[in-house]
Amino acid sequence: PQTRMTILNAGNVGIGTTAPTKHLHVSSSSETTMVVDGPNAANSSAYKWYTLGVEKAAASWGNTANALRIFTTTGNIGIYADNTSGRGITILSSSGNVGIGTTAPSYPLTVKSDTSAQGIRITTNTWTAGAAGSSLDLFFGATSGDICSQIQARDVGGLSNADLALQPYGGNVGIGTSTPSAKLAVYGDSILKG
Repeated sequence: PQTRMTILNAGNVGIGTTAPTKHLHVSSSSETTMVVDGPNAANSSAYKWYTLGVEKAAASWGNTANALRIFTTTGNIGIYADNTSGRGITILSSSGNVGIGTTAPSYPLTVKSDTSAQGIRITTNTWTAGAAGSSLDLFFGATSGDICSQIQARDVGGLSNADLALQPYGGNVGIGTSTPSAKLAVYGDSILKG
């Protein structure tokens, strides 16, 4: 006969395995390992996590948004690529701010890099590095020389620079002012070179 469930002397329970390594160890040869079916479509709680008998987090499907919800009762939500704190996504429970690369985002979206390549790249769906597609790159700071931020449009997968249009559908551009009264309004010293 085939063994369906195993309970070891240590208390570990195995489903689909005769050598469970944790309190509950589920193993399957098919793509779907486990199915959770809730009592109703409106708000079906799937999982809850407790620490010393106190609920700390939960994941549920449904509610009015008809979506997967992951929430905590006391802390923030973190999704990390490894065990190094900060290398992932953090959502603060107090403000809803989202942080990428930081566990303390101070704005609705805060992006922080732990390498010299500090920036954000937005690409077209045809983007292939070094081959095709356009991108808009935002760089912050510099590895040497003057510290500055940069905005650069690129093409051909980053192999060439592209044109950048500001306010192509109308509106003024201001440098040093938040109320530009002309197409380009510069407040302060300026240098124009041909």
